Amino acid sequence: MLAAGESFEVGAGRELAEELGVSAPLEPLFPVRYADADTVVHGMAYRAEHDGPFRFQPEEIVRGEFVVVDEVTIRTAREPFCPDGLVVLAEYRRRVLTPPSGG
Repeated sequence: MLAAGESFEVGAGRELAEELGVSAPLEPLFPVRYADADTVVHGMAYRAEHDGPFRFQPEEIVRGEFVVVDEVTIRTAREPFCPDGLVVLAEYRRRVLTPPSGG
């Protein structure tokens, strides 16, 4: 969540520090919009790289691990994931992982 008057980039950096305990340069990727009966998200997706160590914020993160993107897709069939996170993952796959077709 953004603080009053906070930009997406500043908020993302703050959340990275709070939830994972690290600081890293952020690369903006694409805007995020998601809504369902319980949630409305209007934000920005960023990419950051860091080798750790990570300190997970227990109030926000139940579990964390590194897996390849295709493994996350396989796990969604049998494990619960935040629906807005799955929308971001699908958009990431479409925009970042899928090479543009030439023409």
